[in-house]
Parts: sequence; C-alpha cells; structure tokens
Amino acid sequence: MLEREGILRGMAAGLVAAGVMSAARLLARRSGLIDRMVPQVVEERAAGATGARMPGGAAGHQLAAEAVHQAVGVTAGGLLGDHVTLVHHIRVDDADLDAVSSSGAAVTLGPSSEMAGGLGAPPIQELLDHGLRPALGIDDERVAPGDMFAQMRQTISLQHATVFDRKLRGKGSLPRLMSTRDVVRAATVEGARVAGLRGVTGSLEPGMAADVIVLRTDRPNIWPVNDPIGAVVWGMDTSNIDRVVVGGRTIVADGTLEADVGEVRAIALLARERVATASGLASSSGSRR
Repeated sequence: MLEREGILRGMAAGLVAAGVMSAARLLARRSGLIDRMVPQVVEERAAGATGARMPGGAAGHQLAAEAVHQAVGVTAGGLLGDHVTLVHHIRVDDADLDAVSSSGAAVTLGPSSEMAGGLGAPPIQELLDHGLRPALGIDDERVAPGDMFAQMRQTISLQHATVFDRKLRGKGSLPRLMSTRDVVRAATVEGARVAGLRGVTGSLEPGMAADVIVLRTDRPNIWPVNDPIGAVVWGMDTSNIDRVVVGGRTIVADGTLEADVGEVRAIALLARERVATASGLASSSGSRR
C-alpha cells in the first residue's frame, strides 16, 4: 500500500530473519529478541527426528545437500522430514529432489554466496519443478551482498535466465517465469517457514509477531512507481529502508539503526584481530604479517 508520505508498507520481517540487515539482526540478538525465540524453535524442529535436542543450535537442523545426494534411502532412514532444512541444495539430481519433496523437508538458498564461493548456480527451476519452494538467505557476507534485496534479484534473474535459455534452445513446455510476488514470498513467508517460525512471523496477519519493514518509495532509484512489488524486487536496496520493527520494537528509524554503531564496529574489529592473531596472519601486537 502506498502511503501519502511515499512509504511502502506491508513487507514482513521474514526479510529481517533471513538477513536483510546484519546490523539489525545483531542488535536484535544482543537485546535478546532472537536469543529468546529462534534457538528454541530451531532445536525443537531439529529434535523431531530423534526425540532429543540436537547440539549446535541452528546448525543442528541443517543437512548439507551433498549428504542427501550420497545417502542411500534417506527417507527410509528417517534423515529427511519436515523437521529438516537443507542448505546449499546445489549438486542434486531428480531422485534427490523427489526424496526431499516427498519428505516435506525445506530448502534454503544463498544464491549470491553460492555462486561467488564456487558452489555453482542454485537449481532454482529444478526445485520449483519438484514442487519445492525455496527460501532465501545470505550465508557468507565476505563474498556476497549482505542484504535480501540482492538475493531476491539474483534468484528471479537466474530463474528467468533458465527459462529464456530453454526457449533459445527450442525446448517446449516452458515453465512460467517467477513473478516478483513469488520471490518476495521466498524472502518472507518461506524464510520464516524454513527457520521453524511459521505461524510466528513472515507475514502480516492477526496473531503474528509485530515484525514489519517499512520501505520508502520517494527515492530516485525507483521513480516512478508503477508496480510497488516490482519496485521492491527490481529497484530497491537498503537505502529504501525507512523503519524496521521486530516484535513490536523499533530497531531502525528514519533509515538509521537505533544502536551504538561505534560499539558494534569496535566488536567487529576486535573479532577480526583475534581471528587474525589465532591464524598467524597477525602478531599479538596487532601488526600484519
């Protein structure tokens, strides 16, 4: 919905949960908003197969795609089910995808990171062909953009390129092109689902958490707005974020993170030096080798 002040409202904080703003996520974690909710849900989701809590928090419920490909009779063995989220679902074949689809397992992709990291292009169309609705994430911010706008554009562009490539090769029965609404859903509703937060966040509905992202439509990068959803996917970036609310608490206002950014920066620099020293890339005095 377009407001008088030129702000687009209505995108849920599935984007936040999936990683649209790392700083916002860090603030939510430091304030306890995430720590109180996500690990418990994820561990309970992971424990579904074994009846016991799994170690490692969020990592406990993730299976590498290669493990699915290499395993024999994974569904019969109980490794796959609606308690499992598959991450980096890249090197898979039709049998793998059939097994995942029939098991009810979820799939999440980090398209920018996967390609920049050498894993290859995510099989977006193949997932869709098997009735799987992947969610989107960031993964490695060292090599990929740390915002969900980039992931949405990457995903829809890859799927469209796949369809166009098939058309150019003269293939028939082409799949439909992903719509901008499809890819927004992947970043919000599906993001909440694969994180074990379906029914908690991901959409704006009565009874759901008060998680909202408010986006500005008065920026020159999207003038004029003819299709609001299309503008979000094809034109917007983090400069269009006006307000982020997580659990009813405002953590970004007027495009500014409401946190001690200097403290966050200092923590990041300290962590970098600690890792560099431990790896031998820097001396204990901080000088680089």
